[in-house]
Amino acid sequence: PHVPLARNGESMSTHDVFGRGFVLLAGSHGRPWCRAADELGSSMGVPLDAYRVAVDGDLIDGDMRFEEAFGIGPDGAVVVRPDGVIG
Repeated sequence: PHVPLARNGESMSTHDVFGRGFVLLAGSHGRPWCRAADELGSSMGVPLDAYRVAVDGDLIDGDMRFEEAFGIGPDGAVVVRPDGVIG
């Protein structure tokens, strides 16, 4: 789903982080998911970008719509394939 976000003061969409490799998007309490994704990507040699999406996250969700749009709770996460399909 499209969710408006911001990063480094720039407006963007969830779609803007897809297409280069696998992406993990974690909910507002998803720091453990991001750490695990970083470790897994490094150990397996697989490009895996991980972002916590929250009002104070790596990707800013000012409208707090991400978790509902992606069907996860604050502790949840989704992995998105390079083609934009949720894995």
